[in-house]
Amino acid sequence: MIKTGTLEAGIPMRRFANLASLGDGNHGEASRTEIITPDLAQGTGPQAFLVEQGPLSLNAPHFHTQDQFQVVVAGNGTLGRQTVAPYTVHYAGAHTGYGPLLAGPSGFSYLTLRARPDPGPPHYLPAQRALMKDVPRVNVHSEAVEIDAAMGFPEGADDCAVVLDRRADAGTAWLLRLPPDTTRAAPHLPGRGGAFRVVLQGALLAGDGALGRLACMFVDALDADTPLQAGPDGAQVLVLQFPS
Repeated sequence: MIKTGTLEAGIPMRRFANLASLGDGNHGEASRTEIITPDLAQGTGPQAFLVEQGPLSLNAPHFHTQDQFQVVVAGNGTLGRQTVAPYTVHYAGAHTGYGPLLAGPSGFSYLTLRARPDPGPPHYLPAQRALMKDVPRVNVHSEAVEIDAAMGFPEGADDCAVVLDRRADAGTAWLLRLPPDTTRAAPHLPGRGGAFRVVLQGALLAGDGALGRLACMFVDALDADTPLQAGPDGAQVLVLQFPS
């Protein structure tokens, strides 16, 4: 199973909400834009969306019922005690508390990616701690990942770098650089779950179209050998694989 989605297609249905603010006492604004929408009625299918938090907005500590990746794609802020910026990758296991997410003075934006949908709103802590299952807690993140904004693909550059280490109980992430009009296999650890492919720069070709910046492709384990095909300007892509 392969599913794709683009940010542009979700913008007309962007939703807005209020968060706490550390600024002038007013509420901080946040928005959510769906990129890949799951079947919530059946509880199946991958889920991908972009959250944009306004300046100094605060999303309190919470947990979800599904494993997830988050990728910071713009701005800066803090996640718990960790300073984050593009392109920090965060992985949180199901029923693992994390946060707060505090946006910097210019706000920050991050993708949330799940292989299976979380059916409801976040469970905020400590008020909803009783709903948290007694399972191993996994909360890991990478350093900010630099990409080549000029798309120069210098000779000798590492074309596949590990971003998030290959822990057995956590997700794994790689950064791939594809020169123009090239095709290559995506990294995939056997015996593990499906993976998202997120375009950071350039475009990937899929079907009859192109997937530009922040487009997402989910590929389950059965279709893991589906190659990546770069467009005429090349592509820089994060591959994020779930542990199961």
